[in-house]
Amino acid sequence: MMKPLSVTVIADVDRWRILGVCVAQLPASGLLAAKARKMYGPRPDKGNKARNNLLQATAKHIAKTATIRTHQDKQYPPVIERHLPNASHITHKSIKAAVVGQGELKKCGSAPLYCINHQLAMLRANVSRLFRRS
Repeated sequence: MMKPLSVTVIADVDRWRILGVCVAQLPASGLLAAKARKMYGPRPDKGNKARNNLLQATAKHIAKTATIRTHQDKQYPPVIERHLPNASHITHKSIKAAVVGQGELKKCGSAPLYCINHQLAMLRANVSRLFRRS
């Protein structure tokens, strides 16, 4: 991606409600990183600061002994420990879909973060409907 972003979502999986969202810019990485740095210059990593601000704002609305589920990113545990020290933190390995048969996607195993993934997919779909078509 030319201008990658980090989207952090805090959701109540029992009630399917989004409690907080933050978006932060990330430095370019991957195959297009050199081209992105040439076009836009170096971009700072603002993801950790945004996650910190989001948890700081929403921690008072989350139960002290809540269960926090995230994917396995090493930047999450210190931020969660700082704002919700009594919460239990469970990490899940990211699951990629596999392309099989006629080109359709097939899930490989269960998706423990399905609630958040589904809500983000719905947000993307609903926002894309707002673009003008020509």
